[in-house]
Amino acid sequence: MAHMARNGAEYGVTAGDVSVDMVKVKEYVRNAVHTVYSHENPEETEKYGIDVILGAASFINKNTVEITPLDGTSPKYQLSAKFFVVCSGATINMPGFVKAAGDGPDILTYDNLFDNTKLPERLGVLGGGPIGSEIAQAYQRLGSQVIIFAREIMPKEDPAARDVVVEAFVKDGIQHVKGRATSLTREGGKLVVGTGKESYTVDAVLVATGRSPNTKTLGFDRVGVKLTKSGGIQVDSSLRTSVPNIYAAGDCTGTIHQFTHYAGIQSAIAVRNALLPSSANGAPEPVPRVTFTDPEVAHVGLTESDHRAKYGADAMVINWGLDKVERAICEHETLGFVKLMYRQSNKQLTGATMVCSRAGEMMHEIAVAIEAKMPITKLALMMHAYPSFSFVIQEMCGKVYTADLKTGCVGWLIDKFLKK
Repeated sequence: MAHMARNGAEYGVTAGDVSVDMVKVKEYVRNAVHTVYSHENPEETEKYGIDVILGAASFINKNTVEITPLDGTSPKYQLSAKFFVVCSGATINMPGFVKAAGDGPDILTYDNLFDNTKLPERLGVLGGGPIGSEIAQAYQRLGSQVIIFAREIMPKEDPAARDVVVEAFVKDGIQHVKGRATSLTREGGKLVVGTGKESYTVDAVLVATGRSPNTKTLGFDRVGVKLTKSGGIQVDSSLRTSVPNIYAAGDCTGTIHQFTHYAGIQSAIAVRNALLPSSANGAPEPVPRVTFTDPEVAHVGLTESDHRAKYGADAMVINWGLDKVERAICEHETLGFVKLMYRQSNKQLTGATMVCSRAGEMMHEIAVAIEAKMPITKLALMMHAYPSFSFVIQEMCGKVYTADLKTGCVGWLIDKFLKK
């Protein structure tokens, strides 16, 4: 809202000075979190016949865990079961040099970020992945001067998508220091971030340097659950661990897909495989992902490079900039693109990358099309509402459909008919 108010003049709307009250920002965020949580809290969960125990669990043997209640007063007790599914998640990777700087309200992570009631004049962000990028842009638009310390911005994304995000960040005024932070010290009430070559003084830092699986306190050494080299729980294709009656799902396995939606699907599959005969695939594809910057970056299926490597001459790519999308032009949001990957031989979609303010919503129909093995030419005949952002998908598929009509038997018949 602050960003829109400051930039309203380009739409013909002029606002006065914009001020940000972080106490009210915190209140708004907390209210949203509370509303979401109210639909999935222990009381709501128990309505489905599920017992909820709030506590820390550790295996005593393969069929028993010891629970330490979170209230800190109740005694420990044991719970036995035929099967267990571990969904212990992951925690922030806190670099040693950050720990050495000591705790304080000026050391922020995704865990305590929304407790912050003061807008730092200068914010250093350690890491350029999805979390670092999202929060960096949010704080810059609230009014902080943000400095990102990272070799690259969103390094796992399509290079063209990265370029768009970098351009958006430059427009917003975010500073990018191309290199990792290597030191953090306190001087005169400020924090000083060092890179080995230069130093930068900031009022607070956000640590977004990756996450590690939560596995250290679960008692796996007592029951023989094996871990991967990265510390994740080792599972097979059905999500079964090295102990046959213990399954694991989500971030605690060290998967590259550290998303809430992926963990949710995996946990459901793990429960199904534990309780029912045969096994469902514990690594479902395609996996959609969205980074909620502005513009959003969404991807599903194969990347362009993987698509070309896998299918060679059969790999086709169609890419439209948002400057060709009429809704984007009307919204003054022409920074971005929509890219579709498909095979020439059967016209089946294999992937999509979208950089657009609505990318996270647009991408799901491509995910469905990939899963259903739907030809891009069939998607062209699926009517889309105009002038929605998604209309561009039908337009792009229509280009492929039209070109397809001009070749092969159909093209020959059309050409023969027109010459009569």
